[in-house]
Amino acid sequence: MTQAPTPTADTVRRLIRTLLKDDGGGADHAPGPDVRPVADGARTGTWWVGDRHVLRLAPDREASLRQRRELRVRDLVRPHVPVSVPVSVARGEWAPGLSCTLDTRM
Repeated sequence: MTQAPTPTADTVRRLIRTLLKDDGGGADHAPGPDVRPVADGARTGTWWVGDRHVLRLAPDREASLRQRRELRVRDLVRPHVPVSVPVSVARGEWAPGLSCTLDTRM
C-alpha cells in the first residue's frame, strides 16, 4: 500500500483554499486560515481550521471509503435524531485516492 504524505500546516492551508474556492472568498495571496493539528504527533489526520471547522484527512483508501460512507449516513440520520450532527462544508481528495472532509466544529 502507498504511504500517505504527512500533512503540514502549509499543505492544509492550500487544501482549504482549494476546497473553498467556489465560495468566492479569498485571493491566492491571502495568508489562509489558522490551522493546527487536533492532536500532537508526527502524523495527524485531523486539523482545527479556525474556530468553526475541522478538517479530517483519510490516511488510506479503506479509511476513505469509510469516510464517504459516514458522510452519507450523517446526511440520512440528521433529520431523525435529536442531537447535532456535523455538516460537511466541503469534501474532496487531499492526495490521490485519499478523501478529506471539512466539517462544522461541534
